[in-house]
Amino acid sequence: MLSSCDARRGAHRVSAPALLLALGGAFAGMSAAAAPPSVADFLGPDGRPSLAALRASGYEGPLAPPTGSDAWWTGFALPGTNEAVNALAFYDGELIAGGAFTQAGTVLAQHIARWDGTAWAPLGGGTNNTVFSLAVYQGTLFAGGWFTQAGGVDAAYIAQWNGTHWAPVGAGTNDRVAALIVYQGSLIAGGDFTVAGSSAAHVAAWNGSFWSPLGPGLNRTVYALALHGEDLYAGGKFTSSGSQPIANVARWNGTSWGPVGGGTDNWVYALAPHDGRLYAGGLFTNAGGGSAPYVAAWDGSQWSGLGAGLDGAVRALASDGAALLAGGFFTAAGTVQLLRVGRWDGAAWSPLETGTDDAVQAMLADMDGVYIAGGFTTAGGHLASRVARWSDGAWSALGAGAGLSDHVKALAVHDGALIAGGAFLRAGDTVVGLVARWDGTTWSPLGAGANGVVAALAVYDGDLIAGGSYTEIGGQPAGGIARWDGMQWTPLGAGVGGC
Repeated sequence: MLSSCDARRGAHRVSAPALLLALGGAFAGMSAAAAPPSVADFLGPDGRPSLAALRASGYEGPLAPPTGSDAWWTGFALPGTNEAVNALAFYDGELIAGGAFTQAGTVLAQHIARWDGTAWAPLGGGTNNTVFSLAVYQGTLFAGGWFTQAGGVDAAYIAQWNGTHWAPVGAGTNDRVAALIVYQGSLIAGGDFTVAGSSAAHVAAWNGSFWSPLGPGLNRTVYALALHGEDLYAGGKFTSSGSQPIANVARWNGTSWGPVGGGTDNWVYALAPHDGRLYAGGLFTNAGGGSAPYVAAWDGSQWSGLGAGLDGAVRALASDGAALLAGGFFTAAGTVQLLRVGRWDGAAWSPLETGTDDAVQAMLADMDGVYIAGGFTTAGGHLASRVARWSDGAWSALGAGAGLSDHVKALAVHDGALIAGGAFLRAGDTVVGLVARWDGTTWSPLGAGANGVVAALAVYDGDLIAGGSYTEIGGQPAGGIARWDGMQWTPLGAGVGGC
């Protein structure tokens, strides 16, 4: 767990310039004002730093990370994406992921990318902001989100991809498109918007040529759309449609919106049909007047809870045919540990191994398993950055990589190896504690690591010096600055005051 110092960065954090000044520029003959060489100057043909080149140079000291990539360089790519994935879809035989990311595997991919089973690839120029929803309509992929451009073309919050280029969807909308689904020959969009072609309160239909509203719409944001029976269902944070009270879940019968039982007592983020019922997940703890912590089932006449329910918000639901899968922020169902993802078989909850280390925000099932996406960096204890697959009772990453699980703040050469410091807790599948050593083949920790971000690295008098916002490193107190002699960490005096 990171130190509470990280919530109050600034006053006592040891930055790279401050560390150079503190050491008097005494490493490798450099002055405190001199810029360190870039690690990009020493990359080998595999995209990773060549330790042979680094060693031949005789240099020891800090290195500047390459710019333009949170994965630093392609040789240390993550198996997945570098930021959160919010939406998944199948298109043209491939998996499509949309989200906040700018890199997928070894390639730059602006907020949307495709996975062909072996490698990631961008979809043209992508979008200029986050993607939240995906759907396929009339053979074309549609993406909705917070963006205003796709492939360099103006596209207000929704765009279409025909396999080669991006195009707008009419005039688009006036705010985020958070959900997309195909219903009765039209593409239905839901979100924060109030205009889609003309007035359209948070939900609208695109018929391939123009936009139209669905009755009076809903009075607040729509987060989820699903089909159940002959009807369209919407979930969100709305309370009415026109003069009709509706509590967070609504049914559209083709002509008008109506309530679904008594609805829920808080927002609905996810909807999914399974086993003849409609399931809802969100922030609510009550559905139809009965207890249903964060997840509930609608059988056409009444709501019911799923066992003891869950202990935190549900953001995604999917059916694999045999069971309902739920993902979100929860960690348990009653006494059963479910780390942000779980399986409901109609009678009880069960875990998917050890789950994920952060929120699950999207799910997409196929005949052999389910793809799961969100903000996590591990699934089942293995590195799987923001997207993973669950199949045959096991997790797998989408791609391979020896990257780090979060941002890199500093690099240095010490004792013939590359040292990285930052906000990451894992390097590949190894727990490293915010500072790690690369020997040309594998990552390894430097002792027990730190409890806060390592923001600066230098070499002084033969030892590695690490500065940052931590208050403990190697299992002992250290006020933001310490030295590594190759065997153990030692604080530098009283440090810089910690927090």
